[in-house]
Amino acid sequence: MAILQANEVHYTYKSKYQAVHAVQGISHSFAEGKFYAIVGKSGCGKTTFLSMLAGLSLPTEGTVCYDGKSTAELNRDKYRRDDIALICQSYNLFPLLTVQENVMYPMQLRNVPARRAKETATEKLRDVGLDESYFKRLPAMLSGGEQQRVAIARALASDARIILADEPTGNLDTENSGNIIAILHRLAHDNGYCVIVVTHDPGIAAAADEVLHLKDGRLVEE
Repeated sequence: MAILQANEVHYTYKSKYQAVHAVQGISHSFAEGKFYAIVGKSGCGKTTFLSMLAGLSLPTEGTVCYDGKSTAELNRDKYRRDDIALICQSYNLFPLLTVQENVMYPMQLRNVPARRAKETATEKLRDVGLDESYFKRLPAMLSGGEQQRVAIARALASDARIILADEPTGNLDTENSGNIIAILHRLAHDNGYCVIVVTHDPGIAAAADEVLHLKDGRLVEE
């Protein structure tokens, strides 16, 4: 059963001089326990579509539904905080917080007790292959692949059911890209997350259960 559903969604950017139809009538359903890749050339609407799935923006036409309810009717701050975990290409770690503190931070915003937040952070960091030797390091002391693992651990600590990732391997070499792909694949298949990744990386597309090809804002067959 679908946890997330796009129903004929459109998104138009309007300025004083023009209207750009970035997404045009995309419909698709996304289920837990599956790994999805969204691919296409730059400017095809991938990131705009992901933004609507994340509740960062609302469709100008159509609906995005989470558990059967339109995101337009949800408390979108709560939806983004509790139900969506967003992973970006640039990691977005806090440079003056340790690895463990970075993962604890979103839980502290939700008033999770410090002891439980620390235990959860430890568990999630181990899930992505980082042991205690990393916990007290600052992000600048880590490789790009290690920073992305911390970002994934932080996303997992939210207890969200949906993981959305925008070019998560874009800054990584082949070996680290392969490690991140394996983690995302495992999170979908072994842990039951709905994982949706926007990517140019053919390795992610090859590992995905479903690949959505976008062209000029539309979903196309390949």
